[in-house]
Amino acid sequence: MVLYYLLLRFWLMLGNSEGFIRGLSVLFSVATVPLIYFLGARLFGRKAGLLAAVLFAVNAYDIRYAQEARSYAMVVFFAVLATLILARNLQDPSAAHWNSYAIVCALLAYSHLYGILLVPAHAVSLLSWRRDEIPWRKYIRSLLTFGVMMVPNAIFLFAIYVLKIGAPPKLWFPPLPSDWLLILAVGFSGVYGRILVILDLLAVGIAALRAAQVPSSGEHTGRSWSYTLLFSWLVSPVLMVVTVSLVKPLFLPRFLIFCLPALLLLVAVGISQMRPAVLAWGLFTAISACSILGVLHYYQSDFDITRQDWRGVTSYVFDRAKPGDSIFFCESAGESPFEYYTGRQKSASLKPVTLRSDTQKDGKSRNSSDLKSDDLVNVPGTNLRIAPPVGSRVWLVLMVLNGSVQEHEKGIAVAKWLSNGRQQVDERDFIPLRVMLYDRPANGLSITGDQASLSR
Repeated sequence: MVLYYLLLRFWLMLGNSEGFIRGLSVLFSVATVPLIYFLGARLFGRKAGLLAAVLFAVNAYDIRYAQEARSYAMVVFFAVLATLILARNLQDPSAAHWNSYAIVCALLAYSHLYGILLVPAHAVSLLSWRRDEIPWRKYIRSLLTFGVMMVPNAIFLFAIYVLKIGAPPKLWFPPLPSDWLLILAVGFSGVYGRILVILDLLAVGIAALRAAQVPSSGEHTGRSWSYTLLFSWLVSPVLMVVTVSLVKPLFLPRFLIFCLPALLLLVAVGISQMRPAVLAWGLFTAISACSILGVLHYYQSDFDITRQDWRGVTSYVFDRAKPGDSIFFCESAGESPFEYYTGRQKSASLKPVTLRSDTQKDGKSRNSSDLKSDDLVNVPGTNLRIAPPVGSRVWLVLMVLNGSVQEHEKGIAVAKWLSNGRQQVDERDFIPLRVMLYDRPANGLSITGDQASLSR
């Protein structure tokens, strides 16, 4: 997501309200709508392009991540743009710009690392194009150019995880669920359950039947490739991720969101080629209605990931904070949103001092911080080393990321460590977040760590 955060730094110069920050993703999502129209129109005609653009605009999965201050909307934008450029290069060789294709593919990969999977998906689609009509030298040169532009990313990963940390990145992906295909289908279709999935599958099935009827040679090569392109775009990245996840979990539906336009384009193609027209419009109306209901359902109840109420957590802490307080985030990812909402507190001077930490494995630091080891204290039962609190009051913020046993035991160990000489005096749940306050007793009596209450 390096490209997104780079643009975000400049975006923040124009404003830093919560809505404005999310606006960067909204812009990319809105800009994707006409791109999908142009791609659909180029591959299958204006009707298919228009239907696909409408379906994308009312898709709950896209709308959900178009409001996220992450690069998901950006990676979808560049995926559609890269595919549009590839289609133009092959269908109109006189106006081909293969360097542009390489650059956009690089932007796609720098938007999200999973975006790189679209490049082999494009390559697979070429199997249905006439070999003698593919400008192999230009295409291969564009891939080499793309590879060169990926070198800085490779150097960065090598410098961070090999030279500085000395260990590969810690993967937090959950195991591949047995119903992964259903999860992906429900999400991509528009998060309105199996009814919408069935309607989409009906349209995609019609598109697949039409694809099977198109000759793969002669003047029909372009149409045959158009079908292959969309199916490869939708299926190839998913299969690659699922295959690897059988050994090492890497599957997360939102990381594959750049495949969403391919599904909606196939649905649009199936609808546009359905006969008679009244049935086609009936199917389109049903899918659109279910998609809109999916959007309404999303605004009532979130999906995929539970939103973290950092605004509420920050307000709660500041309403009860006192000078000299300290705060520790069991997961360092919580520090950034807390810092953001701190700037919107009237009593920002009461901000608790954040206790810095480091994790260790085999005696080596796993973090990039420059903390001196002498300043940190080992937390029994974990690989954490935390700067000891100076004052009597310490806030503890817990985050439930994956609900694993290790995550739970880590929270218990930190709570027990903080309660040594202190007692828990306050607690509030902001599911999936929890805020706890520890303080030394006024009578000076020692409190043992066994009194930490985190078992529930």
